[in-house]
Amino acid sequence: MSQVAKWLFRSRGWSVPSSATLISASINRHRFLHEFDVAASTALGIHPGFDQCPWPITLGTFLRSYGSKATAAAPTGGAGSAGSEGNTGAQGSQDSADAEDLKVLSELRNMTMEGYVEYCKKMRSGSTPPRPRLPPLRFSRAENRAWVDEARVSFLRLQQHERIGSLITKEESDLILEKRKEVLYDRAFMAAIADRTGVYIDLEVKDCIEQFLELRKKTERIHRFVTEFGHTLPKTVKEQQYALRFMERKDAEEELQAALARRDTVGCPLQQKLPWTGLAARCELTGRPYWECCGRTVAGIPTKLQAHLQQPKR
Repeated sequence: MSQVAKWLFRSRGWSVPSSATLISASINRHRFLHEFDVAASTALGIHPGFDQCPWPITLGTFLRSYGSKATAAAPTGGAGSAGSEGNTGAQGSQDSADAEDLKVLSELRNMTMEGYVEYCKKMRSGSTPPRPRLPPLRFSRAENRAWVDEARVSFLRLQQHERIGSLITKEESDLILEKRKEVLYDRAFMAAIADRTGVYIDLEVKDCIEQFLELRKKTERIHRFVTEFGHTLPKTVKEQQYALRFMERKDAEEELQAALARRDTVGCPLQQKLPWTGLAARCELTGRPYWECCGRTVAGIPTKLQAHLQQPKR
């Protein structure tokens, strides 16, 4: 078992299996999974607590062997030739592993609720349920009043999401993928799923859907970071932090450019209302404040968004 696989089990407080050779869907290609840090939060903006527990960003839908091991060539020549052949084999193995990870990423960004249920099953079956723990000191102490058994809560949360997701119909799954977070504000939709699953409150259904959409979004961003912008596959914590910040900035730029393409600098509906609405009023065409759409041209700002020279911190 690789070091990344062992870290995955330990980070959730689960015991590491004595023998495990398949580290694919059960550990979800964790070559590019960040390391969870309770003190410093995570690259995905997940904070420990009853409502937010450590949560991986990736998902595997099929149980496959993760990559292939590098095979060193037989030493037919000198020591130098054997070393070069071994390095070539290791490089080829690394390239094949990265190509396999990209293939999995392309599957993950298009997953349905059924795939999310399979993810929960494989993550939960990766180890035995963690035993409940107590804080090192009494709960009466101030530093332990907000203490949470994160490994236990995370495991139970996976179990609950598996149950809720399995009772969501295909039509509801398609509606979630179509409207995305808009369905979270549909009370009738949320209440129907809550009644069917028998959960205590519809916020549990909301949490399941939010995590499902969040997994898709994070995976989509990492896939675009590698394929569209030509970067290497992020594998360390800092690399993933940089990749997510980079893609967040690119998404904001693309969203702004799409909004500016809908503006009408000649017949802007806000021009007649500016005396009493002010420059912060939102345009009906773009949904942006006036000083960000039609007001940009009036102020002499270039129509095309200029890329900021400062890159995100690595």
